[in-house]
Amino acid sequence: MEPYTSSRLLWRGGLQASWEEVESEFWRLVEEGEEQVEVLMAVDLDSAVYGTGFPRCDGSAAPPSPYAVHKWNLNNLPRLEGPHPSLLRHVSAPLPGLTTPWLQVGMMFSSTTWHLEEHLMYDVSYNHLGDPRRCYAVPNSHRAAFEAAVRDAMPAGASGAGDGSQQLMLAQLPRALRAAGVLVYSVTQAAGEFVVTWPGAYHAAVGLGVHVEEHISMAPPDWLRFAEEAERRQRLSRRKPAFNQQEMLLHAARGECSPSLATFLVPELCRVIEQEHRLRLALWEQGTTQLFMPCEAVQALQSDPHECAVCRSMLHLSGVECCRCPAGRIVCLHHAGALCGCPPDRRRLAFRHSIKELHQVRLPDLVGTAAG
Repeated sequence: MEPYTSSRLLWRGGLQASWEEVESEFWRLVEEGEEQVEVLMAVDLDSAVYGTGFPRCDGSAAPPSPYAVHKWNLNNLPRLEGPHPSLLRHVSAPLPGLTTPWLQVGMMFSSTTWHLEEHLMYDVSYNHLGDPRRCYAVPNSHRAAFEAAVRDAMPAGASGAGDGSQQLMLAQLPRALRAAGVLVYSVTQAAGEFVVTWPGAYHAAVGLGVHVEEHISMAPPDWLRFAEEAERRQRLSRRKPAFNQQEMLLHAARGECSPSLATFLVPELCRVIEQEHRLRLALWEQGTTQLFMPCEAVQALQSDPHECAVCRSMLHLSGVECCRCPAGRIVCLHHAGALCGCPPDRRRLAFRHSIKELHQVRLPDLVGTAAG
């Protein structure tokens, strides 16, 4: 095999360009938009299908490689146990990017546009080999300022959902964002280095040459600080979430709980229960009837989960349906008013647990664990 030659040596007539020059050239091409450059890139390759750059335990009798069981092996992050466990252990379905890493192969000027992680989670990236990547991040504290800058740059009449919004997100130059008062951090990720992006941070990356990178989302206990905002954004965007946060929360509460997890789990669990109680009371005051879901109905819902017909939220604790309208349409409690045009007393609230049962989900034990 021939030795690897950095692509920057083949640029500018064989003269070696600095990584800073490669980065500047990329943003010049984006800003001016007059030259066509063909860039090849393979993204979102499921490592469970295409392979991973990290060793895995093969199940043989031989002792596994220490790297195969290492906590920073991206294949192990979603299932971490111990005092700071991963909440994704409580997501049963395989989800590429969440329970298994994404693999990415890029070349010079390959890029990922500004984006947030699913559910506002952490992102962990590892550059296996090749040339560096230039990574950018806008902290959560400046997320609103970033979104305001994007809206200001949007053409009149554009909705933001389409209308070239992806190109617009790419075209947000770090220099222009800083000029608009947005705090932008950047770091060069060389081969063999990790980059961790904090929750709620917009981030983007530019390949400075050929590279092989692997990344995955991460949900340690302190991510629960962002769970409420993640749910709110999902309802507004009306995009189907990657997993059901409420179901994951209850599974975590029923399992073994370290003091570190309980510290963040208790406030979020209390918030979810209080919100559920408040929404149910509002519907009952309007005349909505109630329907406790029997075990067979719960099992059917687990095998064929429903989603809100309005915002596409996954329904786990409860849902609202109409007794008069054709069966099949169900909405979350937040969108009960958009269910149909029938009066409220024709609507039926179906729920999996009573409020009393929710309060009994190890909450006293969890509070004691968090206090300890």
